[in-house]
Amino acid sequence: MDLLLILLHALFFAPVIVRVLSRRRHAGPPPARVATLDIHARAALAFHGTALVVFYGGVAWAFGSGEVAGTVATGSAAGAAMLALGAVVHVWSVRELRSWRLAPRIDAGHELCTTGPYALVRHPIYLAIDLLALGTALWLPAPAIIAGALALVAGGEVRARLEERALTESFGDAYVAYAHRVNRMLPGIY
Repeated sequence: MDLLLILLHALFFAPVIVRVLSRRRHAGPPPARVATLDIHARAALAFHGTALVVFYGGVAWAFGSGEVAGTVATGSAAGAAMLALGAVVHVWSVRELRSWRLAPRIDAGHELCTTGPYALVRHPIYLAIDLLALGTALWLPAPAIIAGALALVAGGEVRARLEERALTESFGDAYVAYAHRVNRMLPGIY
């Protein structure tokens, strides 16, 4: 089961690694105005990154200490399902988003994506991260993993809201109409 957990996490991050290594850029028409994300967006990215470190530190500690021995089987099926769904959503989202960037910015050539998973929710990558974190916490219910997972969910929510401000500034009415049509994180709910 431990190997399956590792493989699901590797599958989750594979498209990001491939995209970063290939430095693939897609040219497209620039938005009406280019938005520069402010210090709050950079702080949210730093918080989200720190949450990821805490989360994976918790995973490493749980494996190394044997804390989760005997508890893994309890939530492993549900956790594996959440992880698998998160990996699928993440791979689909990164593949669909032509203007994906690791750094928090919207610059010339950034395209507003409203297709694929972006037709279902406005922030499918954050949803995928939430599924990864919560599925792992369900699978390995160690305190550091749970704390890291909750911090990842909170960080993704803050980042989504900050990005929405920048997207509204850049794409105006097109983004506002999209936001009215499509929920933030959960189809038909939120």
